[in-house]
Amino acid sequence: MSYFDLKYFAHRITGPVYTSVGSADPICPMEDFFVSYKKIPGPKELRIYLNKGHGGGEAKQIRREMQQITKLLKGNE
Repeated sequence: MSYFDLKYFAHRITGPVYTSVGSADPICPMEDFFVSYKKIPGPKELRIYLNKGHGGGEAKQIRREMQQITKLLKGNE
């Protein structure tokens, strides 16, 4: 298989998910991502970057993700 689709595996995710999507992403369209995101059963947070492509929030999102990782490692979910 040359690729896999998250929508078939999302229900297996058990850890917290902190993710983002660009509303103008031609590679992973926002509408397709929502299908997968809705199937994630655990704690989750989604940021939508309007009029952004596949890079989404870029450095801004990476900083936010690093802050979340730091909180998780300290036990401050």
